[in-house]
Amino acid sequence: SRMKYYDFSTEDSFEDYEHTGVTFDGQRRFGLPSSILHSPLQHLLQVSVSSVITYVFMLISLLVALNMSPWLILYITIFWRVCYNLGIGFLLKKQSENEFFSNTVKLVKDDHFSKRNKVVHKILTTTYGENILNNPNYPSSFSSWCLFRVIVDTIQVNEVFAYTVTTLAFYNSS
Repeated sequence: SRMKYYDFSTEDSFEDYEHTGVTFDGQRRFGLPSSILHSPLQHLLQVSVSSVITYVFMLISLLVALNMSPWLILYITIFWRVCYNLGIGFLLKKQSENEFFSNTVKLVKDDHFSKRNKVVHKILTTTYGENILNNPNYPSSFSSWCLFRVIVDTIQVNEVFAYTVTTLAFYNSS
């Protein structure tokens, strides 16, 4: 495994790593899994908890668009836009004010035997192909960032899909 904890007291060079992460305080460096660099579309091509959730929402949007009023799919599109603007906006605001998201993921990470830990662990492991949450080589801030990316990717993919389906539904109804 190319991943290891960086000890500042050694002469190790980060040229040994394909990709390197650094904590916000700059005091810790860690090797990154290569799967972290995949685009949201690449994550959808593998079977993971986040891709299944995304596919289910996409299927709902498609079924609504094909079988119901175009106005209903418009409401679904508005829902995803609100999730993006308000939901992600709220998370970012709380994160910048008091590191709400990072602290929450740290609590989940520290509670190894909780259901929340198992769920977040499953989401991150199936998405990135590696134990990111409970691996001591990764700081909790990295786990937080990975979970945030899963949330953002799910919302963005569904929003674009719902918008496209809405456009097609209204085009076909006219």
